[in-house]
Amino acid sequence: MNDYMVAAISGGKDSTAMLLLMLERDMPIDAVYADTGMEFPEMAAHMQKLDELLYRERSIHITTLRHPKGFAWWGGDAMNIRMNAGYIITDSIHVGETEFVLGVHSIAANQFVTWACGNGNDYNWGHYYSDLLSATKDLLERATQELEFCMSDRAEANAHAPKKEPEEPCL
Repeated sequence: MNDYMVAAISGGKDSTAMLLLMLERDMPIDAVYADTGMEFPEMAAHMQKLDELLYRERSIHITTLRHPKGFAWWGGDAMNIRMNAGYIITDSIHVGETEFVLGVHSIAANQFVTWACGNGNDYNWGHYYSDLLSATKDLLERATQELEFCMSDRAEANAHAPKKEPEEPCL
């Protein structure tokens, strides 16, 4: 029976260092990587380089685990993640009857959207961005505009309301 170690590789600095140390010490290994489908392109390139190194050094490849429907499919249901149109909803602001949400694409991690949302699942007027900061700014601006509208609507209603006599203060 051949004894070997299984190295769970995330692509981060710690698991990469562990893999390199195991190779340096000539430990018998097999490497496994779970691809969520949400990694940045730089991570995919790094994992490719690690796989090439492992093949050069040991003639084995990193075993990549990947669900055919991607992370969003199993993660959304199993972890109760709120999603719409392939975007994971990460932030929300409620103003009156309207909710404004920000989502990150479940596969392309550099795609963001903000929506106005009614009834918790009726998404409208998507604004799309390629960076999180711009999407966050848009989320805040949309919520601020709605708040200002609600406040001006209330001020107008109060201006037309009949004047009441001041009540006696409670002591």
